[in-house]
Amino acid sequence: MMEWIFWVYIALGIAGLAVLLVMMIFGGLDFGFDGVDIDMGDIDFDLGDMDAGGGVGLPLLLSFISAFGWFGAILTYMKVNIVLTPIISIGAALGISLILFLLTRYFLKHFSSDSTVRFRSLIGKSGSVSVVIRPGEEGQIVVFTEQRGRTIVPAVSDKRIPTNAEVVIIGKIGDAVKVMGKREWELQRAKSKRKGDRPERKDKN
Repeated sequence: MMEWIFWVYIALGIAGLAVLLVMMIFGGLDFGFDGVDIDMGDIDFDLGDMDAGGGVGLPLLLSFISAFGWFGAILTYMKVNIVLTPIISIGAALGISLILFLLTRYFLKHFSSDSTVRFRSLIGKSGSVSVVIRPGEEGQIVVFTEQRGRTIVPAVSDKRIPTNAEVVIIGKIGDAVKVMGKREWELQRAKSKRKGDRPERKDKN
């Protein structure tokens, strides 16, 4: 029995680590994914946002799974009690995930914003949300600049914008840029263009 449990732990450790490596190679380590909304008639569940700015992101979840698997395999190999093994593994994996979470938040807060980039020069550029933006709360977006290439800058918005959503920079507020959802921006632009193209009515009298 101990043998197949050992290989289950090994499988979890390898699977979590493998997915993390794939995400790293393809640049998907934003440490966040948007929450889930479930609408069933009059019942609406909002599972919130999971990101490094306020929760547990997908890479952190994978880190937890991988750490749990490796700790479980080591403890099983050491013939630790079969009941204590998952409990100890969960505690150790939570500790590692918490450290990664705190390091990620510290990095995003202190090192990701590039003060050499002039925010006013970014107005009109498109970007992608890396840390969810809520009304009254500062988030972060990824935008490509001539100075730094892929750059993370603080962003605010009048509306909630989830992680990975496409946005357009429409202004600057303090030490952050103001953004709007790209779809909403395109609709407003099209509406303004239609108004500008509409011919004036001539008075028959």
